[in-house]
Amino acid sequence: MARLRRRHRLVVLVVAGVLAGVAAGVPSAAAGTPAKTVVFPVGGTCASGEICPIARVKLATFRSASNLTVVYTAPVGHCSDVAVRVFVGRRHVATTPFVSPSASSATVKVPWPKDGKRHTLGFEGVGKVGGCNVGILASWAGTLRVTYVPASPKP
Repeated sequence: MARLRRRHRLVVLVVAGVLAGVAAGVPSAAAGTPAKTVVFPVGGTCASGEICPIARVKLATFRSASNLTVVYTAPVGHCSDVAVRVFVGRRHVATTPFVSPSASSATVKVPWPKDGKRHTLGFEGVGKVGGCNVGILASWAGTLRVTYVPASPKP
């Protein structure tokens, strides 16, 4: 009987954890595959304007069984606010809020194709006037924390 109660408590704790993760926007999979988090350094020197496509190159290619979540963290050395536009392939799918130096964005949900194929994730920096930015984002940097549920390739 005590063993059954312990098992029941474990099930309740697991279900509560999954529900808390869903409420927080953390990806999950029905099959129980654990979410994986990867941190990428991003940024670069920009040419002109407020959009810096330097990091819009292929940053990562992977499969996911769920939508992704992204959090952008700006370094202490930034002198103006920066947002990050997120791309799946060449399609713009999400944008983080603007982030002050040494701050992190809220978690942003990124729609992801559920076809089991590899897709490319890319980013570009977006500036706005303020601090040292007088209308041109000269450079940007930081880290992007990407959380997803790995998918098996479709045959």
